Amino acid sequence: MRIQMRLSNESEIILKKEKERIKNEENISVTYGWIVNTITKKIYDRFEEIDWVKIKNTTLKLVDINNANNCEYITTLNLEQSVVREIEHLQNYFKTVFGASRIHKAFVVRMILKADYLYKYDLI
Repeated sequence: MRIQMRLSNESEIILKKEKERIKNEENISVTYGWIVNTITKKIYDRFEEIDWVKIKNTTLKLVDINNANNCEYITTLNLEQSVVREIEHLQNYFKTVFGASRIHKAFVVRMILKADYLYKYDLI
């Protein structure tokens, strides 16, 4: 399923770094959709164990804090139907976690990518 979204600068940088890492370590070229599919499946299995508020409030050194929330990157991700359902479930879950009335899919993708990055590099 193709989903268009406006990703934050932070999400874009994490996607670029992950794509580069996979290219260098495994010598394969992947799409951003593949990366989001893979990471979402991995994170979704343990989403209730993650401190999402801490993830949200952690500043990544690779992103200029003034530009982390800029949403300049518009892309279309080719996501599996099961991953779309997981993202939609996390949208509802995050409403409670963050006390929000609405959560966008792009925010869920950002939190998933950021959580994976922070755990992968032992930054949290």
